[in-house]
Amino acid sequence: MATLPLVVTSADTPVAERRCSPSLSQSKPAWAERSEKRSRSSEAGARYRATPAESGPRVLLENAHKADLEDNLIPDELRRFDGFMEPEMYSASTALFRSRDFQLTVFDVNRKTFENVLGVDLIYWDVTHDVFTMVQYKRFERQNDGSGLVGRWAYHRKEDIAKQLAQMPKLTNHPTTSHDWRMTQSPFWFKFVNGDAARTQDGRLLSGMYVPADYLRLAMEDGSRFRRGHNMAFASTTTPSGT
Repeated sequence: MATLPLVVTSADTPVAERRCSPSLSQSKPAWAERSEKRSRSSEAGARYRATPAESGPRVLLENAHKADLEDNLIPDELRRFDGFMEPEMYSASTALFRSRDFQLTVFDVNRKTFENVLGVDLIYWDVTHDVFTMVQYKRFERQNDGSGLVGRWAYHRKEDIAKQLAQMPKLTNHPTTSHDWRMTQSPFWFKFVNGDAARTQDGRLLSGMYVPADYLRLAMEDGSRFRRGHNMAFASTTTPSGT
């Protein structure tokens, strides 16, 4: 009777070559059937256990952005710009973005002397045009306190804004050439971001609301932007999200 080679491979045994008849080669050895049965049983058990085993880490990761504090968002923003240019990090708090005809340096001065003097967290230096933009960061918080803003993102700490506005110099720009013209007289801005802003990791600046410091100073004085009531708040104009 003619015989055919049969190669058997096991995870813990070397490859062995056996010879058997065609009729016997159609049926699997008993040890192979037992191995497959154990494998199927193990896979079924793994599928059954996967949901509770994986749900914890998955839920934790999917909701990690909800625990981001303002001090977490600022260094994340430092490394973001247009989603295309990668930052060149010169220190933990200094990033450089550059292209063929553009160069922008960003400084994180949160909790440093510059914040105490100028009232800002991030300084953007457009090296190409020698222009500075200074931003004070504010993190909105989800409202659940019955203030009439339930479900909305809002910022309550009016005294912090007043303190930082007082630190920001009141500058007056009188351009004499088109090169000196600026959209606003002051380079100082506030940026309000939702607490879950960092859930989107695409390299672009965090989605938020930029407010000129001069405008906010007037709004603080006339009360037009801080809602009156038991809890005054500067509220986001965006519709509540489902997070």
